[in-house]
Amino acid sequence: MYENIRYRKPMGICIFKLNEDIHDAKVSLSFAGIEIWRMRRVRAYDGSYAAQAFREIELEVLDEGDYTIREAYGVFEDTPLIIRFYCPRVHPSVVKHVAILAYKPNVLKRLAIRLTELGWKQVFLFEIEAKLR
Repeated sequence: MYENIRYRKPMGICIFKLNEDIHDAKVSLSFAGIEIWRMRRVRAYDGSYAAQAFREIELEVLDEGDYTIREAYGVFEDTPLIIRFYCPRVHPSVVKHVAILAYKPNVLKRLAIRLTELGWKQVFLFEIEAKLR
């Protein structure tokens, strides 16, 4: 299932800046309503829509740096998510940035509100709105 998500077009991406231990960041995501299913180190660029979206964000928004990147798969309100944790190589357990891809419209705004209430600093939010007829 995880690999299928990577090859679907995401409906939005959100980036947060923080300075927390990776365990604390995962607890904050849990408090915000995200259920994390699986976590792994990021493998080499694979050409998927998810990898393309993250790569563009890394080039445009994130600070220059040498990061260890971990990727998690999860769900928020029945919406599949891919979450990337960016940790500096010198402090691999400290998360400096978190990027979240969502696969349904109008989800990231609600999630961003919850995470900013928990003290996370929102840096970037782009979301495709649902069409109304």
